[in-house]
Amino acid sequence: PHLSEYEALLAPSHRDSRIGQITVLPEGPDRVEEKLFGTYRQKTRNLVRKSLLQGMTCRVSDGEEVLRFLFETHQENMEAVGGKAKPWLHFEALRKSIPASRRSVWLALLGDTPVAAMLLIYFNIFRLGFIVYLLTGFRKGKKTD
Repeated sequence: PHLSEYEALLAPSHRDSRIGQITVLPEGPDRVEEKLFGTYRQKTRNLVRKSLLQGMTCRVSDGEEVLRFLFETHQENMEAVGGKAKPWLHFEALRKSIPASRRSVWLALLGDTPVAAMLLIYFNIFRLGFIVYLLTGFRKGKKTD
């Protein structure tokens, strides 16, 4: 199917030009990390290696402080690109509306300092990554402010 066929059939009144990505996960339980790493482009592999060498870790949390960090980083990132940030009310509503078993916030840490966050929403076999933000000043792998 081609985009033009969908547009002719659905006649959308609005087009969303944001970037999206679908990643097909490797099949089977063996060597999943290695298989997934093999699907990355060279630049992405190098960035992952660099972050691991710098001691970057991640953790999953449902705490309000992590959601607050995601919100504040979202505001900062949207301001940097001239966009309109979602208000805190949206983040609170998301937390109240979607059960914890259907969502998670992943936090990337450099030492004890949070540098990035990603909200995942689970639906059937899908993991939908929304609101992925990197703290400005850590874009080159180190604090630049």
